[in-house]
Amino acid sequence: MNWYILLAAVGVIGLVWCLIPVFTAFIFNIGTATGIAVFGLMSAWGLWPEKCNALFGRLPALMRWILIALAALIAALTVLISVKMVMACNDKPSENSTVIVLGCGVYGEQPSLMLIERLEAAEAYLRKNPGSSAILSGGQGRGENISEAEAMHRWMVRRGIDPSRLYKEDRSSSTRENIAYSLEIIRANNLSEEIAVASNEFHLLRAHMIAEEAGLHVTSLPGHTAWWLFAVNYIRELYGVIYQAVL
Repeated sequence: MNWYILLAAVGVIGLVWCLIPVFTAFIFNIGTATGIAVFGLMSAWGLWPEKCNALFGRLPALMRWILIALAALIAALTVLISVKMVMACNDKPSENSTVIVLGCGVYGEQPSLMLIERLEAAEAYLRKNPGSSAILSGGQGRGENISEAEAMHRWMVRRGIDPSRLYKEDRSSSTRENIAYSLEIIRANNLSEEIAVASNEFHLLRAHMIAEEAGLHVTSLPGHTAWWLFAVNYIRELYGVIYQAVL
């Protein structure tokens, strides 16, 4: 088997996967940039192996070994974090937990696709557990005419969820604040402190890490991310998990 053909195929597929959000939703972030760089390099190396091998061979031996070690470290961290992400997603809630829906972008007054994916996961749980309540957590950001909490509340009510089961937390601007401010609402209203976090699959590990810092054990309600948005957000979240773990 020609491994360069396989490398080129993986690289081209990954490159297209990372470019789709750029041209369809104008999404460009650190995950997009990293994906384009990594998969672009893989594509180039697979398509023009002689030239790339020659360029790599011209580097000083020490630099070559440093680059190889760095690539191995990145690969190992990616595998480790990915396994932990899967484990976090499979930490299922018990009956009648309090749901915290983590905020995401709102376009004007309409929830973004990823926010809808989180809301759908929470809605399914609320329907199965009529004794449960939900904290809709997210403030108002740039380009948003209403808070993310308000947009989520309107979406849930339109879907037939009783407003008395919904609490709006509209001050937060980060995952850490989502959890901290939601916990205040939970305690002020004597809601169950068995907490299930609703977010996209890639985001739940970091939410668990932040909750553990606050002395909480949370479970997961994973929203299923659209395939064309998954790659760039997953790569960006790798940075977020490392940042959370280190700093």
